[in-house]
Amino acid sequence: MSLEEILRQVEDRLRLIEIPGFDTNVIDSRVVTRIRISTDGEVLGVYVDYSGSDPRCWFCRVLNDHLWRRIVDDIYVAVKDMGFKEVYVIDEQTGTVLAPRTYRLSDAHR
Repeated sequence: MSLEEILRQVEDRLRLIEIPGFDTNVIDSRVVTRIRISTDGEVLGVYVDYSGSDPRCWFCRVLNDHLWRRIVDDIYVAVKDMGFKEVYVIDEQTGTVLAPRTYRLSDAHR
């Protein structure tokens, strides 16, 4: 399978993650800003944008810390069985890897 096909599959999986309380998913809402796969297909990086959490933005104010953590967890869960050796959810603005609460990377190959 080509990297483009894998990328499409990842995007399709992420489209299934709805933002709780909203009628949108993490791709269409632009919460996920980029998806990167290493050239060997073993490492996945999913970039999310927290900068939209502007206090003047009604949508962003509602996405509180609890919802952000749930979204990050849901991203890890959505791709855990796709065969990647490493998966990272990364804050677009700071480059910080966001660790999941309920998912361990070692679970990806179970």
